[in-house]
Amino acid sequence: MDCFRGSLYFFTVHSWCMKRWAGFFLLVYMLSGCMSKYVYTLTDKQVQERYAPKTTQPFFGYFNSNGQNIFYALQGDASKPLLVLVHGAPGRWYSSINLFDDSLLLSRYRILAFDRPGYGKSGSPKAITSIETQTEYMAALVNHVNTTGEPVTIAGRSYGTPIAACYAMKYPEQVKKLVLLGSCIDPAKEKYFWFSYANLPGLIQSFMPRAINIATGEKFTHRKELKKLLSSWNHIQSPTMVVHGKKDWISDTANAWFAYKKIVNAPVTLYLLPESGHNITFSNASLIVDLLLQEETHVTSNAPKGAQVRKR
Repeated sequence: MDCFRGSLYFFTVHSWCMKRWAGFFLLVYMLSGCMSKYVYTLTDKQVQERYAPKTTQPFFGYFNSNGQNIFYALQGDASKPLLVLVHGAPGRWYSSINLFDDSLLLSRYRILAFDRPGYGKSGSPKAITSIETQTEYMAALVNHVNTTGEPVTIAGRSYGTPIAACYAMKYPEQVKKLVLLGSCIDPAKEKYFWFSYANLPGLIQSFMPRAINIATGEKFTHRKELKKLLSSWNHIQSPTMVVHGKKDWISDTANAWFAYKKIVNAPVTLYLLPESGHNITFSNASLIVDLLLQEETHVTSNAPKGAQVRKR
């Protein structure tokens, strides 16, 4: 009888443990699926295959920015002004590769894209959550590759928008144009999702991709970091275009209005796109290219029907 009871106890505990572990790995699978669904990924082989047929190749390299190795991609005529693409979280240098490779943009610009610290090949074991620190890393890289010395154009998307904006705040004379795409800049409107909380530091993080963990680290310090910028928005002096999708469930449209109201010492044009979500870099590429090419701040030729456009 004691043997039977011991066996029953063993199988009960074993079954309980199996169920808990099964639940744990199911949660990891769900988290990975939910987050990775919105991460555009290319392997090194896919990148090589993409550029193999082309007569001109991008330059890929590393730059040590204040002790942090930054991986970057650069292409275009060195005599042209620089366009800087700043990715979100998670993301990579190729998160806006359609803009990086756009022939019209390359006729006007030399284009720089890079892996922000912690992402891709810009390795960092922990998230660098300070927006100002990220901006300084970017500033050193921009200064390194900007051979013309002319003011640069910066396009940031998602979590890259506060870094792009911070650069324009700190170096207003060095920015010709600022483009904010799917902004995440209003501390009062920072969104948190169930999978963000589930991936807080702990056992689950050891099973998740590094980029997801870095993004989580940024996520839970973002509101505090954005508050640090509140008094500096009036330092921006460059014409600014703010583009946001009305169906963006990741970033509230209030973020777009926040930029429109806060940037008071430069012309601002706001575009609210009725059928667009968060990934407007791809879904509305023609409008973005137009905004980057045109000298004037108010462009409607490629704005989708029903777009709300406000200029100040």
